[in-house]
Amino acid sequence: MKKLDSVKKPFPFIYKLLLLITLITVIFFLIVFALLLTSYFINNKSDINSELIFPLLRCLLVILPIDGLLIFVLTSLLCARKLNNKKTIIKRISSMYDLSRSNYLCIDEKEILSSTTSSIKEIVPLGKENENEIIDIIGSIASTVRDDNPVISAIQHLSYIPLFNNQKTEVDNGSYYAIYKEDKFALGHINSFKYRSEEFIKTKAEPYLLKGYEILLVGKFIFDKQNNKYAEFADIFGIIVAKNEINHEIKDAILFLQDKDVEIKLLTSSSPFGMSEIAKNIGIKNAEKYINNRNNSTIDNSSINDYCVIGGLSLKGKEKVVSILQRDGGVVTTLSNENSIANSNCSISLKEESNADIVVNSKELSLIDLIKESSIYNNKLRRVGLMMFYRLVFSTLFIVASAIMSVMGYSFDYRSVGIGIVVIILLSVALLFIKDDGGPIGKAQYKAIVISILSLFSISIIFAMYFLQLNQLIYTGINSMQTCYSMCGVIFVLLIPFVLLSSSLPLDKKRVLPFAIMVGLLVAGVAILWWVSVYLNQGILGLCFNLFNGQNILSIGSIVVMFVSIYFIVNYLIDNYNKEDN
Repeated sequence: MKKLDSVKKPFPFIYKLLLLITLITVIFFLIVFALLLTSYFINNKSDINSELIFPLLRCLLVILPIDGLLIFVLTSLLCARKLNNKKTIIKRISSMYDLSRSNYLCIDEKEILSSTTSSIKEIVPLGKENENEIIDIIGSIASTVRDDNPVISAIQHLSYIPLFNNQKTEVDNGSYYAIYKEDKFALGHINSFKYRSEEFIKTKAEPYLLKGYEILLVGKFIFDKQNNKYAEFADIFGIIVAKNEINHEIKDAILFLQDKDVEIKLLTSSSPFGMSEIAKNIGIKNAEKYINNRNNSTIDNSSINDYCVIGGLSLKGKEKVVSILQRDGGVVTTLSNENSIANSNCSISLKEESNADIVVNSKELSLIDLIKESSIYNNKLRRVGLMMFYRLVFSTLFIVASAIMSVMGYSFDYRSVGIGIVVIILLSVALLFIKDDGGPIGKAQYKAIVISILSLFSISIIFAMYFLQLNQLIYTGINSMQTCYSMCGVIFVLLIPFVLLSSSLPLDKKRVLPFAIMVGLLVAGVAILWWVSVYLNQGILGLCFNLFNGQNILSIGSIVVMFVSIYFIVNYLIDNYNKEDN
């Protein structure tokens, strides 16, 4: 079975732009960091050349919010981006549309007719006189039913398939029959006529009906000159026993959706009777409930919700039916082999020339596979893709928030920390209003965000207060509040990767490399920090106080946060570039 998006796509421009922005920012960070270290060691390892570094840092702090905004906008566009590759199996499918979540599936008559084949099982005469002649007559009529235009034409509504010189008329109950050989003989469905109750027909036909066969009557019609139409059979010569078989893929798809509590509606422009018979054979619920929309009167009645088959519909009538079904938030998917119903939520067609939302090439993917794939794909997006989206937005918001807090770090006091905390919390709350086709982010994710933020700052303050006591043994004279803020920043920076990684997906072969790089950078950073502290004979805690002072703490924090965020952005790009293995 071929996946929905198994065809590799060229690298989209939006991905290139995202990677370019990320690359430029990373390179700029590396330059600033290299100058920072160079200046530190050139100046006797005691001070940083603020005249050289601070202008670059200020420039960096201007770039950060812009990068964060661009990344946020571009990745949001990616989340809303719909697959649109005409060379693939599907012409267009919404990335979050699950066909099994529809409330209604409306099937056009032509789709059913084109997917149904019939075969003549037996010819049964109803009289003993001239039996051979009767069999010849019935056989002659039956032979006119071609393999590609089988008996289904008589069972349904003969107006669409040329048969018996394309002559047709309608009896009083709305059923159709065909005229054969200069009006001498006629062919009609047994359920269309009152003769079904007659014993001689019931005796012959009942055994076949119980086995699910279709019964066609062959006989002569009485012509009603007063009303200028054929009214009923005068003589019945016999019956044709036929078996209708609908394409198993269409049948499986209908029954699959029906099991998912999707209500099936069959729409026809002619009499609903024949379609009702087909619906019974398929196994559609309430198939016996049908209504004929004569004179466009029924369509304005919302009671059509109670019927399985709705007949006598024009294209506008079908659109009206869809509109009625969409009341109170109903989701309607339509299946048709011609132009789609414009106002449906999603239209499917098996015909390549159709303008439907989804065009399925049955040679590549069956309809049932499409529905199952859309369900799997959608559920995967809801469980996995939405979480990736949440992590991506969370990371991007941290980039922006850290940049804002970094700018505030130049006039660092308790107000800047308070404002920074408020900014992060407000940006996190904003996640509630970020929507895609799947709706707003769920309460579970929101709770996780809030708990993560509160836990982060609570633990930071606890650790800071603990290390504040050690400050008296290492450095005297350092402002206690300054030390507290510094240690908050250290722990803030160190905990962010673990908070974000806690929501990571299980590792697979695509995520091993970026995860290994992330862990490697963290380990290398700790090792370098330890080595420098030993080299300077200062102790790692003392070095932390020097590096993470009140003025630069949030600027350096921004750098770490951005690198952590890049990890998740790269993950997101990997997941969205090529889903062949998904």
